[in-house]
Amino acid sequence: MRVNQILFQNNIKSATNKIKYQNSPVVQQQIKIMPSKAHYLSFLGGSSLDLKQSVDNLDSSSGADNSKFPPQVKEMAQEVINSGNPLRNTLIDIHKQRYALLNECYDLDDVRGLYDEFANVLSDKDVEYQDGSFISRVKNGEVENFGAEEDLAFQLLKLYWAEGFSLNDLKKYAGTDLYHTMNKLQIPLMDRDYAHVLKFSDREYNERLTSQMAHKRMEARDRHAQLAQGEPVYIPRGPLSDTHKEHISQGLIKHYSEHPEKLVTMSQRQKEYFANNPDQKILMRNAMLFAWNKTQEGRSIKKHLVKFFKKQNVDVNEFVYEADFNRMSLNQRDTLKLFWQKNSWAKQSFSTAVKKGWQQVKMHTEQVQETIAVNSFTGAMLSLRNEILDNNIPESASSDKEFLKYVSLCIDYILYPDNIGVRHPNVLPKEIGQKEVDEIIKAISRVMAVYEQGGFMEYITGKINTSYELFMDFVLQGKTKEYADFLHVQPN
Repeated sequence: MRVNQILFQNNIKSATNKIKYQNSPVVQQQIKIMPSKAHYLSFLGGSSLDLKQSVDNLDSSSGADNSKFPPQVKEMAQEVINSGNPLRNTLIDIHKQRYALLNECYDLDDVRGLYDEFANVLSDKDVEYQDGSFISRVKNGEVENFGAEEDLAFQLLKLYWAEGFSLNDLKKYAGTDLYHTMNKLQIPLMDRDYAHVLKFSDREYNERLTSQMAHKRMEARDRHAQLAQGEPVYIPRGPLSDTHKEHISQGLIKHYSEHPEKLVTMSQRQKEYFANNPDQKILMRNAMLFAWNKTQEGRSIKKHLVKFFKKQNVDVNEFVYEADFNRMSLNQRDTLKLFWQKNSWAKQSFSTAVKKGWQQVKMHTEQVQETIAVNSFTGAMLSLRNEILDNNIPESASSDKEFLKYVSLCIDYILYPDNIGVRHPNVLPKEIGQKEVDEIIKAISRVMAVYEQGGFMEYITGKINTSYELFMDFVLQGKTKEYADFLHVQPN
């Protein structure tokens, strides 16, 4: 099977891209006459498509606290400017890079874990609203372009911050002014000057807005249709992030633990989901096997199941216990359905078993994935340390020898605390975990900031990805049995 690459971006972002940004409730602003487009074009000097001039103009009116910019946007833009901006990025490109992970999140909890500036955003479940209000109409499924099941605050964060659409755009999209809704949900608003520069920096703004709005409408209709068809979890069309796939699988497992009889009538949409995401199918398989074989509830029901199948003259094999209904015979599917109909007493007990199975699988998955990630990171740091000691770092990454020396020391303090600055080929590095990974990244990030070597993180990320690929090749060759068994890959 295909093994999805484990991304290290979240680990790096947790140590370098997350900064302390104290949210406060959105303050009611005084009503002012909105500046005209001509005003902002004058403010920009007609240079909204020039990233450097856009940043300079905003910077000149920000003051020392960079108050015009959202967290880290100015720093990211400055790195691009310092590199010569070969891709001709504008402010909207930088902004969307900063908030791209919002579209990979599944819910507000995921968002809060990645972006400190949204830590105080309230869920629509945590605010009071009147009947007939916009929030009420969304939750009642009366607003076509918004999903009733998905948290409204999360939907607005993706539209406003990830896509960069203004409050006026959202007014067109929602059919009503959303300022007070944003205020109630404590969604931070962009600085007014920044928001206008952002809009004018988009070369294809009108086309992008039209296209994105049409996409959101189609997505909302698809969500409504799936709900009407009785889907327990909304499964979006197109590619999904690993986080989103995990939540979908978790929702399906929860649903089938409560309604095991429905497994035999799994919808075509769900079958397509598992066919397109075989790794998630394996998680369900493992959860079901644990439920049947490793829990007291499951083993007890299994005895009754075997006797029931025997009375019906139908064989029981591993496909029944793995919930692989594409590989079960028609007789097996019909018999299993009949078993749950005649033994309703077993449903609640089996639900408990499957929940235990999912908890076990999830815990084991996280442990193995973290171990793989840490091993790959350690390998990358050892390679980086050796390159620095041998003066083999490419000048395109950094030519500052003093900076590189301190990077090497940051690694040594964690991996080689007894051999700082000295290479001993026969001395193994200290065994580390995620905590030590974060410490190394934070230490290197501080040195990068002091020496203004922001582009060096790209070189580190490249080494981590290379280390991961080498490690996974090792796994796929069957030389690391524990991981190979877990990932269900066949050695070459």
